[in-house]
Formats: sequence, C-alpha cells, structure tokens
Amino acid sequence: MKLQMKTTILFFALALTGSIAQAQQLAKVPSNFDRSVWVVATENMPGPNYPRAWGELPDPCTYSHFRNDDPIQKPAQFDAAPLHVFVGNTRANANSDYNTLRTTGEGTCFGGPINRSAMYMPAMMSASGKVILPEFVDVFYRGIATTQPFPRGLKLMFGPKFMDQSYQWTAKSSRYAWSFVGPGGWWGDSIPQWIYKNFDPRQYPDYAFQNGAYRQAIRAVAPDCWDGRNLDSTDHFSHLAYSAADASVTGACPASHPVKIPQVTVTVSYNWQDRADASGWYLSSDKFQMRNDAPGTNWYVGMIPAWDDDTMDIWTTKILNAKWFGAFGKIGDGRRLEHPPTTRLFAPTADLGGRAPRFLWSLYGLFWMPGGYTEIPQQRIDPPN
Repeated sequence: MKLQMKTTILFFALALTGSIAQAQQLAKVPSNFDRSVWVVATENMPGPNYPRAWGELPDPCTYSHFRNDDPIQKPAQFDAAPLHVFVGNTRANANSDYNTLRTTGEGTCFGGPINRSAMYMPAMMSASGKVILPEFVDVFYRGIATTQPFPRGLKLMFGPKFMDQSYQWTAKSSRYAWSFVGPGGWWGDSIPQWIYKNFDPRQYPDYAFQNGAYRQAIRAVAPDCWDGRNLDSTDHFSHLAYSAADASVTGACPASHPVKIPQVTVTVSYNWQDRADASGWYLSSDKFQMRNDAPGTNWYVGMIPAWDDDTMDIWTTKILNAKWFGAFGKIGDGRRLEHPPTTRLFAPTADLGGRAPRFLWSLYGLFWMPGGYTEIPQQRIDPPN
C-alpha cells in the first residue's frame, strides 16, 4: 500500500511538473524561414554517449558582433553595459527578448536561424585596451531522460558571479574555470593541473607559452533545473538551480526547482603570444564604470534561448533523453544542423566543414600552430543590416 501511494504521488508530481513547465512559458513563435536549408540529411547517425551517462549535443559557434548592451540585466538600456561579445543571433541588442529573437536575425552557431538564441559575455581586452577576438566559442547542450526543452522566454545568467556562496570550486567538477589548451588537446579534463579558478597566466607552466601554440580558454556551466514558474528573477538566477553533485548533469533537481532543462556549457577560447602579454589581459567588465578588479574576475554568460521549437523538441528527445552524442549537430532523426559559412571549429582561419571524424580534432590541434591573436579597436561593432 505504501509503495502504491508513493508511486501515485510521484506520478502526480511528474504530471504537475510537466503542466507547470507547459503553462508558464510564452506562446510559440513559428519560424519564418525555410527550415530544410538548416536541418539537412546525414548518413551518419549518432550513437550512445558512452561512457558518459548523459546525452550531448555539441553546437559550435563563432562571434557575431560587439555591443555595450545587456538584454537581461539592463533591458532597453542601450550602451549601458560593459562591452559584450555576442554569439548566436546576429541582431541581438538591449531590446532583445524571446519574441524579437525568434523573428529577426541569423545565427552564428550550427543550425543558423534554427538557433536564434542570444548569448553574450564580457569582451576580452588586451593590455593596450583593444578587443581580442575569440578564436572560437564551443557550446554543448547536455541532458538525461527527464530533460525537457527550454521553456519559451527563459533567461539565464551564469558564471562565477551567479552562483550560491556555499559552492566549493574543484578543478574536476567546476561550474566555471579558466584553462590553457595546447596542441592536440581540448579542455584538459584528464589533466586537472591545467584548470584554474582564476585568470592569472603567471601560474601556468612555462611550456604554455612556447611556440605560440597555446590558447586561453574559459568555461562556464549553466544551471540545469528550473522552478517551473518564473522565466526570470530579480537577481536573474533564483528561478534556476544546479542539480546535485555540483556541475554534474546527472544529479537530481531540488524540490524547489523540479524541472530538468538542458544544461548549457560554454567554452570561449583566445590565442595568446607570451606570458608577459597575456598577463595584461582583462575583461571589459573588470574595469567598467571606474571598477578596477583583478583580471578575469567578472566573467559571466547571458543567454536567451530562441530555438525553433520542433527542432529543439527532436534533439531533446532523440539526443539528450536517449543519452546519445550528437556530434557535429546530429539531432537524432537522420538529420544534422547545417553550419553557417562563418562558423569554425578551433580556428577562425580553418574550417573542418563540420563533417570530419571526431579523431581529427586532436590531429588538427597537433599540426596547427597559431601565430597569435587578432585584436581590434575598442568600440561598439554592430552587425550588418
């Protein structure tokens, strides 16, 4: 009898969770473009994400434009924020919300306008005050069997400034981290001594600065649990929570935030020249409005998901729920996300076409020796009309 009662309570709880998630999101906005151009047939189907216990959709991106706007923290206030590098929707600005994102702009991630989400973070600055262009921006969506699509209209802010104070940072299970990555390597999860809590090139090994072959990267992991009611909150964080076990997507959601949503992991990479030069780098948010904080202190990611609903439903079900790995944008139904001409893997000057076998990633890093970074004057750079 007790087991039957617990089962009944669990059934109604799950049903209630689903109805809450459905009821509180905004109305669906149909896509106003030809989706068949951006979701195309592929011969190679995804497979199980072994040995990981979650589904994973990689969605590589490149930067779109730079603006002093923050549509989440400073909505409708143009030029009121630190200089941000925008990724994804090419028309994102201070006035952007779910509805405007779904109806305007292109996309700089795999899928093009299929993924009109707006994503932004503080710009990296050189010692001379110029903007350092990101080498690439890697985005992963992760989930398990109970993961639901993003509710329409959800707003996310994540990074070291947006997490509870009781969080204990560790290199292997971090919600954010700075790192350097060498040729033949990617994030370096197997070598935790390469992963650091702060941006301080003085602590990196000497060989990190040899041959100009290394790059600086920062990663942040978004909360993956939603309260099922609020699409935003006063602090832009309380409506979300992390699942158990720090940044582990397989953890259970707290009762206060029962709806499991895709966990977003963002990694931004920059080339560098040498230790002395990199030691002068800082984020635009570190020195905003007379602030003079330690370099790299104020990093965060803002995101307003704006996916084509039908496509998001497919990859949530076929990839995340099924615990498959959707390499190169495979969404699990025999199709993959097409990549815009501007989207690059690992470097702005070389393109693997989004179709190369996964093992070529490391070979590409092994033989590609970057010659430094690209910087531009510090100014607002609007997207083309």
